[in-house]
Amino acid sequence: GSYAYLSDGMRYGYVSDIIAENGVISAIVAANRRGGYYAFPYFYHGISPMGSPQYNMPYNATEIDAIGHFDYEQLQSWGTE
Repeated sequence: GSYAYLSDGMRYGYVSDIIAENGVISAIVAANRRGGYYAFPYFYHGISPMGSPQYNMPYNATEIDAIGHFDYEQLQSWGTE
């Protein structure tokens, strides 16, 4: 039920997964209208004025377009090597 937001406060997409490394959140995976999943470094977890959790990313709309699709299969194979 959480959303990821861009640095300008615009809602980017629905948070579908969280990636943790050594017990610390290192990235969030979000799905949006572009299709597919995108993983972003975890920046800040705060509370919105309405009280729902949100994940704020240090990217604006131009910067986020440069990030490619997230490959879940690659993540699974990384964890088994």
